[in-house]
Amino acid sequence: YDEAANAYSRATGEGRDYGLYGMGQAFFLGRNYPRAQRAWESLLREMPRSPWREEARYSLGYLHFVQGRYDDAIAEYRRLIAEAPNDPLAAKAQYGIADAYYNSDRPREAAEAYTVVLERFPASPFAADAAGNVITAYEDLGEGERGRALVARFQRSARPEVAEELRFRQIERAFARDERAAVRQQLEAFLQDARTPALRSEATYLLGDLLVAQGESEQGVRLLESVMRDEASPKRLEATGRLGDLYL
Repeated sequence: YDEAANAYSRATGEGRDYGLYGMGQAFFLGRNYPRAQRAWESLLREMPRSPWREEARYSLGYLHFVQGRYDDAIAEYRRLIAEAPNDPLAAKAQYGIADAYYNSDRPREAAEAYTVVLERFPASPFAADAAGNVITAYEDLGEGERGRALVARFQRSARPEVAEELRFRQIERAFARDERAAVRQQLEAFLQDARTPALRSEATYLLGDLLVAQGESEQGVRLLESVMRDEASPKRLEATGRLGDLYL
């Protein structure tokens, strides 16, 4: 990583901003956090119009986050959103704010920040996870019903593909809580009307794994084999590994 950082440090002229950003990334991956911070802060201080500014700002926030400096992370994420509210990283930064609150044992602030993800960035890839985390944060406060009601309202108003992913992620949460009987019914109902190929494949894998665990191996294996044969499935490798374990 030091060699990569040295290579980036030689960037000059119009490429200097990318050089500083890349140097920060190299130092970060090498766990040299102070030098990563200096590189990104230099970019932000010296190059206010750089196209790498938002990336550097987000990376600086994440650097604080991984070191447990949650208030500093929140401050950087808020600056990013204020400076570039329409940038694709704004949704990620808002999700980062919520995660920082949750990881610093502030569940109410976390629940409110996750809710902002749903309200301001409903089509972002972070919306489904934010919805699940809203429920978790409110459950931590003893207000689980409030969280579930809020998410249900969001689901009714969300775009169909977002609502479908949210529905599946809630099934995953129930699976993780070992609510097996309810999960089986939910998965079977989901597979009847799901339209997103990747989610259908994930649900098929989950149902196959569940059936195997419940002793219905023949049906479960058939489902896992269908996932394994689907070259576009995000669960293909996992299904192959699961079948390998079963065949041994």
